[in-house]
Amino acid sequence: MEKSKVNTLKALAPLQLAFRKDLAEDQFDFYVQMLVDIDPEYIDKAVKKLIYTSKYLPSIAEIRDTALDIRKAEAGTQEPDSGAAWGEVQRQIRATGYCGKPKFTSPLIAEAVERMGWKDICCTPVEDTGILRAQFRRVYEELVESHKDEEVNVFIGVLKTSNHKQIESNIQMLTDKMGM
Repeated sequence: MEKSKVNTLKALAPLQLAFRKDLAEDQFDFYVQMLVDIDPEYIDKAVKKLIYTSKYLPSIAEIRDTALDIRKAEAGTQEPDSGAAWGEVQRQIRATGYCGKPKFTSPLIAEAVERMGWKDICCTPVEDTGILRAQFRRVYEELVESHKDEEVNVFIGVLKTSNHKQIESNIQMLTDKMGM
């Protein structure tokens, strides 16, 4: 067995001890096969986290999501939740205003704002802020979910590359940070 499969197998082994339902050998092999692409270090961390937080044996999808979330958190590339994203939009409204060009830390926040219209957001009456926040949350969460789906599709070969708009947005964000 190749080294990556052995390391993935070792990372998944605590599942057998932690949960009452024993994984059949073929099921355990399938878990290894479906998770071998993820660094075993992150699988190990995900398994530990899921042992602490799950009442039942986690699915392959739960382990993948948790491992990838941990990796993104450690790398500082995890998307903010919708509340933090909305807070960033509000700060940009105050700092930039109607005529300015807002700068966001996340390309997905920028895309959500673009879809809703920066000027429309800025001109929303104060009494409608709750409605605007709910609309932003819906758009932003759909974008986050779509981005996750796209990452999986790239991995399994459905898509050749990730969204070009996302790449362009990332390049623009880096350019802005570097002051170019």
